[in-house]
Amino acid sequence: MNATVLLRRIMKAYPLITSLTLRADVDDAIHLFCAEPHLLSSHPRLEISTLIDPESPRATDLFHNLLHLEVLTGCEIDVFPRTSFAPVGRQFLEFH
Repeated sequence: MNATVLLRRIMKAYPLITSLTLRADVDDAIHLFCAEPHLLSSHPRLEISTLIDPESPRATDLFHNLLHLEVLTGCEIDVFPRTSFAPVGRQFLEFH
């Protein structure tokens, strides 16, 4: 199963999801949301965590696509940089 199919299934199964951490290419996810904006229409807010460098040209394209998606779906989308290639659970401090 490819990542786009998996993401589509996740978004349909969990309509109240508010946070995604994308380990792979974020472009595929954004293209999916642009092609199928109904996947975001029930989500009031979505946070995407990605390894894309905010200074790169790809980040500029991502920003424009996300603005388009926000207008199209009414979903507020925020993008946060991931700090490393470490698994998501290892990025955050553990509280005891």
